[in-house]
Amino acid sequence: MIESVFERALIAADEHPHIQGTFHYQHAMLDLETMGLPPKGAIISIGLCYFDIRTGEIGPTFERNIDLDSSVKDGMTITQSCVEFWEQSDNQVALLTLKQDPVRLEVALMELIDFVTEHKKHPQLWGNGSNFDNVILEQAFKLCDLHFISHFRNWRDMRTWVMLGSDVLGMKKAEMRADFNDEGFRKHVAIDDAIKQAKIVSTIWQEAKRRIS
Repeated sequence: MIESVFERALIAADEHPHIQGTFHYQHAMLDLETMGLPPKGAIISIGLCYFDIRTGEIGPTFERNIDLDSSVKDGMTITQSCVEFWEQSDNQVALLTLKQDPVRLEVALMELIDFVTEHKKHPQLWGNGSNFDNVILEQAFKLCDLHFISHFRNWRDMRTWVMLGSDVLGMKKAEMRADFNDEGFRKHVAIDDAIKQAKIVSTIWQEAKRRIS
């Protein structure tokens, strides 16, 4: 028996007022790379992809690397443990990628607003953890005196979803990642992580839908 949390979530998406619109990506996966911890961890990269949770299809994507000095200047913070994380040899390649063509934090956020406005305003915004991506990005918007891209009622947490997939559906990690092709995948590169996470969320969704159909 699937617990009602899945049934409620599935029904809510099917009845979403915009689900029959021309833009069928109602969900967006956000991934941040930071030099600090919540709530104001200094952002060094933003990755966001729209996706169709019912099929796993990836829609429009957004990717910007952020100048660290601008993040700090705007009021975001650096945490020593995060600096040490990026100094590890395994993460050096990703860090070099995240340093390419950086823009000021405020510029990236305004470009993100334009991107979301062009596609789907106030998407169901997923982050990897209830207190990380969405929280940090919202703080960045506040510090730059900008309106956030998603209403808090539309926030979604991937970690909780994965836990439900494991504990309620009995899915193994490999099953959750079955729809993700890791060829060329760059770990700790924001847009790559966002796409991977979107695929995982969708795979769990589809399995839950299959079970209750």
